[in-house]
Amino acid sequence: MTMNEEVACLITEAESQQRCAFVTTRALRDACERRVVGGPRGADGKISARTQPGGDECGRSSSEEAGDVRKKQHRRIHRNLVRPFPGMYISKTVWSKLAPWEQRLYVARTLTVMHPNWVFVGFVAALAYGLWVHTDLLAEPMIVMTQTHHRNRKQAGLEFVECHNMPTDILMADGVRVPPIEFVIADCIRRYPFVFAKPVLDAALHMGHCSIKEVLMAGEQWRVDNNALLRCGYYAHGELESAAEAFAHAVIIDLNFTEPILQKTFTDPENGKTYRTDFAWPRGDAFCVLEVDGLIKYREEPYLRQRSLAQVVNDQESRSRALQMRCGVMTMRRVKYSQICDFDYMEQMLKSMGVPRDYGPV
Repeated sequence: MTMNEEVACLITEAESQQRCAFVTTRALRDACERRVVGGPRGADGKISARTQPGGDECGRSSSEEAGDVRKKQHRRIHRNLVRPFPGMYISKTVWSKLAPWEQRLYVARTLTVMHPNWVFVGFVAALAYGLWVHTDLLAEPMIVMTQTHHRNRKQAGLEFVECHNMPTDILMADGVRVPPIEFVIADCIRRYPFVFAKPVLDAALHMGHCSIKEVLMAGEQWRVDNNALLRCGYYAHGELESAAEAFAHAVIIDLNFTEPILQKTFTDPENGKTYRTDFAWPRGDAFCVLEVDGLIKYREEPYLRQRSLAQVVNDQESRSRALQMRCGVMTMRRVKYSQICDFDYMEQMLKSMGVPRDYGPV
């Protein structure tokens, strides 16, 4: 088998397992490096005859033969790989089509194969369980839990943390070694701010993976700050239906606004139609209503139901008019996911809507 064929087999096998390829020999590493987009070349900008697959072992030949080999092999070696993590390789085309969270899982799966004893916690473990992880966390180091002291605590996008009471029932979730889900959630509550940690718990409740009590017990075992645990547990809701809703709800709470009514249903007295809203606040005889990512969630089935996007938008506008004109909605706003990430924008918008503040002790 030629070196080209070995590299191709390595990449194909890894991609079939939804991970990156890794190499165990210097020859394969050099072969992959030559194919990395933007990777190093020789001093003359070309691949040398010595390092070309199929050439003479020592690169010795007549000048004419060497020139022919260089031209032929230069055409054959395509720079079509990327190196997303030290020692890992994947097709540039495949990598570019992956969402950022999928890219992190590909790397984590590869590390799991390379290091079968590693156990992941933090956002990577939450992703492996299919929980809602905010995009800002994807730039954080991946956390590996160990029972012994690791000499290099932080290295190459990894952080090693000691855990002397590691759960005995370590699991495989989506190709990644992780603790039970309640410990993963408790670790996220310990590690990340409230607005990022609570949606992880919301997702687990929504999907029926665990209970708040189980998370509190896991947090107690791992000595997670009790106030952080109780705050997330108090405000967590399985009724939240998407990552955007869960994050918006966490931001509303963190900005000290009164907790909204979730999934409030309004009935149109004119035709009996019912409309369910994401967040609602009572204001006397009327309501303030906030909806999240209204247009985006209607792009997918079953919402379209053979209708065009223009028809869906028209229905959405008709719904808004009905809510405000006949259902007692005083003010109504829609926010995109990018706007939810702007805390100043959210605070000013909620103020302008007349949403009350809550400066309670929780």
